[in-house]
Amino acid sequence: MAHFSKKEIAKAVDVLHDALLERNFHENVYLILIGAASLIVKYNLKRATNDIDIMDTGIPRGHISGLGTLLAQLGYHVVSDAIVHLHPDYLERLEQVTQKGNVSVLSLGPYDLAISKISRGLERDIDDIIVSDLLETVKIHELERLYADAVTYWIGNPEHFRLNWDMFLDAYEKYQNNISG
Repeated sequence: MAHFSKKEIAKAVDVLHDALLERNFHENVYLILIGAASLIVKYNLKRATNDIDIMDTGIPRGHISGLGTLLAQLGYHVVSDAIVHLHPDYLERLEQVTQKGNVSVLSLGPYDLAISKISRGLERDIDDIIVSDLLETVKIHELERLYADAVTYWIGNPEHFRLNWDMFLDAYEKYQNNISG
C-alpha cells in the first residue's frame, strides 16, 4: 500500500493529468482534497496517509472509460460531499492548491477542514488538526460558531456532534497547556 506525503500527492496529480491527456480528455477536472491529504499539503501535517481522500465536483466519470479505476490506482479515494459533514457554505471557502493543465486541485478551507475532522469524533482526526498548522490559521471562536451552525444541517444526533466538539476542545486545551507549560 502506498503512503502519500506531500511529494507523492503532487506526483499523483501529475500522473492523473498525463493519463487524461493520453485519453485525449481536455475538459476541466476539479478535485477537492479533504482529510489528511489536505492537512499534509496545506498545513504541514508530519505524517503520510494511505490514500488521497477527495470529493468529486466535476469528475466526468461518464466521459472517460475507467476513470474511477484510474483514480483508485493512483491512490485517490473518491467520496461524496453527502457523507462528509461540512458547513453548507464550504464551497465559498475552497482554496486552490495546484493546477496542472485541466486538473485543478482544491482544498477545503481551514474552517471547513477542521469541521469535517472534528465531526467524525475520531482521536486521530482531532490529533491531526491539533498537531498540524491548521489551527494557527483560524480563530477558535469562529470555528466554534461555524461548527455549531453546521450541526443544525446534518443528519444524526446533534448531541453526538456537540460531544465531538467538546472532545476536540479538551484535546486542544491539553495540547496548548503542554506547549506553554
